[in-house]
Amino acid sequence: MDIVPDYDRSGVIDQEDYQKAAGDDPFYFWINNDRDSYAGQHDSYNQDTPSDAAVSKDSDNLVVDGVRDLEDFFPIYVDFHGLLDNMDVSKVQIELLGAEVGWLNLPEEYVGMNRDSATFYLKNVSKAEEWANQSNSVTKAGEGVYFTQKMVERIRDDRGIVLLEGHKADDEPLKLRFSYDGTELFTYEMELKLSNVEDMYRHINLMSNLGQSGGVPTNTAEPSGFPDSENSDKHFVFVHGYNVNTEQARGWNAETFKRLYWAGSRAKFTGVTWWGFRSQAFYVNSYKAPYYYENVINAHRTGFNLVSAMSGYTGDITIAAHSMGNIVASSSIVDHGLRYDRYFLLNAAVAVEAYDSSTLADSVNFPNMAQNMINDDFENYESRLYASNWHNLFTDTRNDLTWKDRYGVISNAYNFFSSGEEVLENGDGTAPPFWDGLWKGFRTWNSQEWNKGSSLIGVITDNRAGGWSFNEHWMYEDYNGDLTEILTPTEAAALTDEELRLNPFFYSFQSTDSDYGSYNGDNLYGLDGDTTASNQAGLYLTRAKLLAEAIPALSYATGRNDVEAFDQPGGSRNIDINAGGLRNGWPSNRGDSDWKHSDMKNIPYTYVYPFYEELVETGGLNVE
Repeated sequence: MDIVPDYDRSGVIDQEDYQKAAGDDPFYFWINNDRDSYAGQHDSYNQDTPSDAAVSKDSDNLVVDGVRDLEDFFPIYVDFHGLLDNMDVSKVQIELLGAEVGWLNLPEEYVGMNRDSATFYLKNVSKAEEWANQSNSVTKAGEGVYFTQKMVERIRDDRGIVLLEGHKADDEPLKLRFSYDGTELFTYEMELKLSNVEDMYRHINLMSNLGQSGGVPTNTAEPSGFPDSENSDKHFVFVHGYNVNTEQARGWNAETFKRLYWAGSRAKFTGVTWWGFRSQAFYVNSYKAPYYYENVINAHRTGFNLVSAMSGYTGDITIAAHSMGNIVASSSIVDHGLRYDRYFLLNAAVAVEAYDSSTLADSVNFPNMAQNMINDDFENYESRLYASNWHNLFTDTRNDLTWKDRYGVISNAYNFFSSGEEVLENGDGTAPPFWDGLWKGFRTWNSQEWNKGSSLIGVITDNRAGGWSFNEHWMYEDYNGDLTEILTPTEAAALTDEELRLNPFFYSFQSTDSDYGSYNGDNLYGLDGDTTASNQAGLYLTRAKLLAEAIPALSYATGRNDVEAFDQPGGSRNIDINAGGLRNGWPSNRGDSDWKHSDMKNIPYTYVYPFYEELVETGGLNVE
């Protein structure tokens, strides 16, 4: 007989799998220690974060915890090669011993899965939804616990797929003990290595580089739970986005690894943790980090450290980043020379102009884009008065104080954007609904660009700088003696460039910042070529700080749009993940069919596996 897993996750248990099983090659998988049972609850549960023994986890409750729990089961094919054909199946007793596992009890009426449909449970939406509910039980294997007669019949009929979940990290083999009519006949073993999923991939933790702590420590050595011999010489490095604390980062990294594993990736996976959640606290029903701009600064500060941490990586490297993580990745590549072979931008929360400033004048693909990003208060003023265009007044390093071509066209980059975005939804020329953005995530990215320099930002972050407010130097007193009256558009148009170099029309930059001792905003004002001003602007932290807090983007977010600059003569490098081809149905309880900002993790693998297969195919992650 044989017990054969799907070693290469192809969905078909083929001759190559049989040969590996016969050669006692271990099958590597993770224990089911996340908390999918909390899916749909508020995000304080960190449902995808692997749990320790002291915390309730999915394998404890012996049920299927929703569709997203199915990825934590693995198929084995039990093949008796005709042994059962002439046996009375009611007298057959099959036990699973050794490795601590549980099997999913499929409905009695189901005929079963054959070796050609090993991942049917993961990819067939109707069956996944039918089986993945808490009324569908899991049986914990062990001494005296037998397969049901229906399971034995399925094995006899060449439909012997059994779905297992791991309960304990161990390298104990899976043992099948076969008895007939009360007499034990034989025991067969399958080599199995069950691990905490975090022991199956590499980790880079960049928190300490910014004076912080927490998260899984850096470990770029061969993972104890998934040796490099099981993978190719390629690397896949994943960088999470904004407002993801160290526990949530564990969930993002674990979930991304699992999904790439099932999609057939053979690349060595690395999960990166960085400080992109400064000011995060729990409000009402979720975590929020209102100091968005500080985290943009942190993203730029982290770029160099990522390059240093990856200095020992050799071979083919794919770097992928979600949301604000693309500032980390892009700055690593452009500012610090990260070696990579391809770059996947996933729902990138970065201005389009940062990669291609020509889009600002593209009236075909981006009609009225710049106009739609201008705050109403500046609507009738000349564009040279904007903080976004102050750099045009200089030929010294202050000319770099702009989002325009901040990174330029990065070679071999693929823009996985979504036309169904809510967080990165394009501006429409009206004020973004601020509270909807803060609490519900609608047009959040547009809102933080639109509100730069506003009094509202000053209240929330205690740091009001640049942006779309007016410099008091160009205001005059009203009849109460208060500085509330601003120059009219006509009066402002008469200001000379020299006057604007010394006193910008927009709100003044923050003078000092105790977090960044080298920064002095007052030093930035001066005539073109002023050495002190140019030296201050040339500091990396100064540029990072001003772009984050004071210089609004005049373009939409990359993660919402097709950016032609990424395309190559051989074809488009822009992939709309909201398109039908990269999904497999959609959860019926979702309420809409849009692919939203974090759906690559939030939506169960069953519905989004084509997206992960696209990543694997595009990156060549399933080949040597």
